Amino acid sequence: MAELGELMDEARAGAVTKLEKQRVALFDKGIWQFMQAGRAAYLEKEKLKAPTLQQGRAPRVNGPSVAGDPAKMDWFAAGVLGNWRSLGGQPTPRKVEGRIAHDGKFLYLQLEEQLDVKKLIITDDNVWAEDEWEIFFAKQRGRPYRQMGVNARGVHIDLRWGEENEKWDSGAKVISDTALPDRWRTPIAFPLAKLLPGGVKPGETIYLNIVRSSGQGATALAWIPTFAGYHEPTRLGEIVLEP
Repeated sequence: MAELGELMDEARAGAVTKLEKQRVALFDKGIWQFMQAGRAAYLEKEKLKAPTLQQGRAPRVNGPSVAGDPAKMDWFAAGVLGNWRSLGGQPTPRKVEGRIAHDGKFLYLQLEEQLDVKKLIITDDNVWAEDEWEIFFAKQRGRPYRQMGVNARGVHIDLRWGEENEKWDSGAKVISDTALPDRWRTPIAFPLAKLLPGGVKPGETIYLNIVRSSGQGATALAWIPTFAGYHEPTRLGEIVLEP
């Protein structure tokens, strides 16, 4: 862009006739100014990318085993997944939070948004066109990765991307809790052996992102802003499972 800017300066200085000046002005207004605006928007987006690529830890739960039942999990002992934003990196006034932990056999994940549960959109359980959470797991920032979409009834669709079979037998136990009028909680237990290819062990690092999506056109939120669509494995956040 700097080199192009110098060429534009040369073109302005070199324009002598009325026609030449008109042509330079036309290029400036019709193309060059749009290029400058696009470059500025790109640089602004790049500024937001690095600080929003979050990391987290999944504490190991000791004591009595939860035995794969997310309803028995002490979520106060879990790590917090906070600082949610729009997909474009903008802060949100909405109160959304995740919590994460493991016990050596299961990964426990609870997702919560404070809202009027009567306004949750539930349609025909196809998940993708409703109020839902979309969860993405991988062993790296790229393919293959796995995806779960879960709606407010606890119905979930589990998929694999970049693997031979697109269906993922997650073995997850999913609960959708709308018992309180002002919050929607979704606690989930994922067997570590089925979470990713080859399973996951304590002490290892996985990559994760979560999107809070609404079927009524509300702004989608994410733990890690993707600056694109939902499927952006290069923007997965790092999670360390404590040994």
